[in-house]
Amino acid sequence: MPEIRHKLWDNVNYLRKNLTLNGFDIGKSLSPIFPIMIRDNNKVYEVANLLQKSGIFTVGIVYPAVRIKEARIRVSILATHEKQHLDQLVNALIEINKNINFISNGESIKNTQKATY
Repeated sequence: MPEIRHKLWDNVNYLRKNLTLNGFDIGKSLSPIFPIMIRDNNKVYEVANLLQKSGIFTVGIVYPAVRIKEARIRVSILATHEKQHLDQLVNALIEINKNINFISNGESIKNTQKATY
């Protein structure tokens, strides 16, 4: 069982690092379930829908479940995810952001870099 826990936290740290390097605001969660801040209710639905079309399931969370301007999608990382699954999420978010510009922490999309395992 320790190896499963180790794999889970490797995955969480890998995804957290790649999302942060690409300018995504993921808050300060220390759990395998963490937000990707969108801060716009309409864009949350659009991002979640586009991710689903890419084969990635996320949950959109909007006002009144969270404060206004704290809309987000929530991702849950599992030990069974492989690095290529995590890269797929990062790369999909990069592409979606190019079209609808939802990075909310002031980073430029020009600084993004495709994730590769």
